[in-house]
Amino acid sequence: MKKLALVASLVLSSGFAQAAQPGAATVVTADKIVKEVRVEVFHGNAYYYFASFDSNETAQSGVNTTWEAPGCPSAIYAYIPASSPGAERMFDLAMHSKNTNTPLQFSGICGDHEGNNIYIQANYATF
Repeated sequence: MKKLALVASLVLSSGFAQAAQPGAATVVTADKIVKEVRVEVFHGNAYYYFASFDSNETAQSGVNTTWEAPGCPSAIYAYIPASSPGAERMFDLAMHSKNTNTPLQFSGICGDHEGNNIYIQANYATF
């Protein structure tokens, strides 16, 4: 897929991600369109989750549901805590991807704070 000539990017402080998993390598997803955006509250904290598939359609279509990130092949969701610096902008970029069918790429740490590798803790997003 061609990247847009104008690159929109968001760089967040990755200190929170590195602190969560010391020594964890950064992974980069394939360029995919965000199809699903979720906001979830867990233990009093809000999180934004972004998926490259619509969970209501996936079971019927057989689509590859991962972000196709080398080093994190099981990642289904990119996420960011809503309280993180730049989280609102990343949410806006994901909504732009969803609404305009523009591919988006995430960069971050594979796994959540419990090491569950279906998540990428995003600290960067690029069109």
